[in-house]
Amino acid sequence: NSDAIYCLKWVSFKRNSTGSATFENPVILSQWRVKRVGAVESAIHATLKSRGKWRENVPGTEWFDTTLSEIETIVKFITQQ
Repeated sequence: NSDAIYCLKWVSFKRNSTGSATFENPVILSQWRVKRVGAVESAIHATLKSRGKWRENVPGTEWFDTTLSEIETIVKFITQQ
């Protein structure tokens, strides 16, 4: 099994007067070498949702209130690094 890279991206958006969103270009904050990107991403999302960090009422489904440090801690726990 070869390693893959999981990237954490930060994307900001602004709402205009009509309520639609304008997105800015994403910025890669960090990346980790993992065996199964999909499984790691699902585990991160599940952990953040269980901690009440998932944002509702935003465009898209992968929005969380978190920190880089929190994500690093989750990745280390999941991958046992």
